[in-house]
Amino acid sequence: MTMEELRKQAAETGEVTIPGDIKVIPEGAFSGLSNLKKVTILPGVEEIGNAAFKDCSALESVEIPDTVKTIGSYAFCLCTSLESIELPCGITEIGTSAFEDCNTLKRIALPDTLSKIAVKTFLRCSSLSEVSIPDSITQIDAGAFEKCSALASIRIPDSVNSIGLFAFGGCTALKDISISRALFNENKKYFRPFSSWIHVRT
Repeated sequence: MTMEELRKQAAETGEVTIPGDIKVIPEGAFSGLSNLKKVTILPGVEEIGNAAFKDCSALESVEIPDTVKTIGSYAFCLCTSLESIELPCGITEIGTSAFEDCNTLKRIALPDTLSKIAVKTFLRCSSLSEVSIPDSITQIDAGAFEKCSALASIRIPDSVNSIGLFAFGGCTALKDISISRALFNENKKYFRPFSSWIHVRT
């Protein structure tokens, strides 16, 4: 099936299965389909393009195979019914604002093939309360978890050597931060508002 046919099917049925012979889901391929509830991506697909599912406000279920390496910027932005998503090992890049404003997303476990959490990846994911950051992560960019107002605790692994501005800004429930001494010393000013809740690892 062509992408045009797949989009039409998704609009009519609320579901779509993307075959593995489509290596890249194009930019904006299913964006704005307000009745799309379920997406199944079959093995063989390697990239989810920028804004591919942006503003699919009814989207509840997404199955991603371990052949996917890249999730583009804004790919699932404004998917306001998406409560959970499993990100398989193999993903090496998640773009800017990929899950921005997914305000019912409750938990996320990042794969250990990822090295960076990009700018505003989870901005305003206001229900996000569980985050697992693997030891492969070296960089948490600006605004990565900004305004995740349900996030109460976070463990930042020793592998992280850079935290951008407002990465955890507006995380008003954040009461438990575990961080290495070296990273804490480099970012004392930034972590000052959370100083009474920080556990600095030696």
